[in-house]
Amino acid sequence: MKDLVYSLRIGKGGSKLRLEIRIAGYGGQGIIRAGRILAMTASLYEGKYAVMTQSYGPESRGGHCKSDVVIADEEIDYPMVSNPDFLIAMSQEGYDLNIHLVKKEGVVILDSTLVKRCLLYTSDAADEGLGVDLGGRRI
Repeated sequence: MKDLVYSLRIGKGGSKLRLEIRIAGYGGQGIIRAGRILAMTASLYEGKYAVMTQSYGPESRGGHCKSDVVIADEEIDYPMVSNPDFLIAMSQEGYDLNIHLVKKEGVVILDSTLVKRCLLYTSDAADEGLGVDLGGRRI
């Protein structure tokens, strides 16, 4: 994870890290728990500052929900995600509502069994379950 985090630093020449991550799906998928685990892991094991905010509808299961995580090298003064570096889309609605927010060089990870309409390029290897190619970058 360290290589990935340090390659995503904002600016050049040792500038400070601020990663914005949005996990979107529907209630019952563990979206909120995933965000909480991600924020706690960054804080406890990597020594970063991290905050997690959540949003969900009145339904206990099946309604749209999202978990936003901000990870930084210094105290976080604005905890909201506006242009995510990462979007993890676990439903079609989660993808549709958030894809336009992702930074130009951002990474999108999706559940291909639930997200059927998307603007991403996938390789034959992805169709065979061997890997995922997002915009020409193999994941």
